[in-house]
Amino acid sequence: MVQYVQASDHWAVLVAGSNGFWNYRHQADICHAYQILKKNGIPESNIIVMAYDDIANDPENPIPGKLFNQPNGEDVYAGCQIDYKGDSVTPENFLAILKGDKSKVSGGNGKVVESTAESKVFINFADHGAPGLIAFPNEYLYANDFNATITYMHTNQKYKEMVIYIEACESGSMFEGILADNINVYAITAANAEESSWGTYCPPNDMVHGVEINSCLGDLFSVNWMEDADKSAPSKETLDQQYVRVKNLTAQSHVMRYGDLSFEITNRMRVDHVFEAFAASTGVLKAFESLESSVTPTNFDCLKQLVSTYDHSCGKMDDYSLQFVKYFMYACELSTFPMDKLVSHVKAACSH
Repeated sequence: MVQYVQASDHWAVLVAGSNGFWNYRHQADICHAYQILKKNGIPESNIIVMAYDDIANDPENPIPGKLFNQPNGEDVYAGCQIDYKGDSVTPENFLAILKGDKSKVSGGNGKVVESTAESKVFINFADHGAPGLIAFPNEYLYANDFNATITYMHTNQKYKEMVIYIEACESGSMFEGILADNINVYAITAANAEESSWGTYCPPNDMVHGVEINSCLGDLFSVNWMEDADKSAPSKETLDQQYVRVKNLTAQSHVMRYGDLSFEITNRMRVDHVFEAFAASTGVLKAFESLESSVTPTNFDCLKQLVSTYDHSCGKMDDYSLQFVKYFMYACELSTFPMDKLVSHVKAACSH
């Protein structure tokens, strides 16, 4: 779900759909997700947050101005930029934001998803739910309307891949029998279509630096995926690996997944193939393995040109691709091929 750098064409929409201090956990979940995305390279300009924003400064909050998603954890509210607050947290705004329709949003700062056919879009929602719907502070979002917006985004080439995480009771009902499996959308829900999801770090396990918050700090599914993300290198962990880990940790409900379960693995297989072909055609790995010392980049003109060629011929590099840039660096430092020949090898590898 989360990415390192090269994320300028990644977009995220994070929604806490509740208000009231007893719902502390939902806004804490979403601000924690914000911190993870920001830490892993998503520009703040590309993260859109919807939250009522009444918890941090609620009179009931024993640690005013701060939110915590785990006992003795960090303040996740610090720097959490909320774009739509209070009565602007509505299903209508949410769907308009996803469509990129600035004319239909009201309140907030007007930010919308300005994605393209090459974008990766992440949606994270945390609140209450019921069969066929998820709740916003004063309204409901129904599964058919949400899926119609996803279909609109696919039809209008608003994304290359979309990942959705939903924390809510009966959240599986938002996709079960509805979400298509051939539109590059991968969705994970905290519960199946008929059961509750659960809070965690609830009293008396809600102590933060010696202070009892008197509300659940997080939701079990959300905390599990985010704590996994905090300790895992995103470029090394697949969506499938995270799903298995989180499913095993979330014992009180059945974590489910829907949609296209193959696109992420398929993309990685293609990236593997491209760089394997480049390495074989240039012999850069054999040249590197013959050395007794490490190689560091010095020929940056060459490196920039090869990366640029990849972006134009294979599609813009993502977090997974970045680990193989060292092959280009080896080629620039060790290869006897002229620049135009190296470029042709990149293009040839991308065309296979």
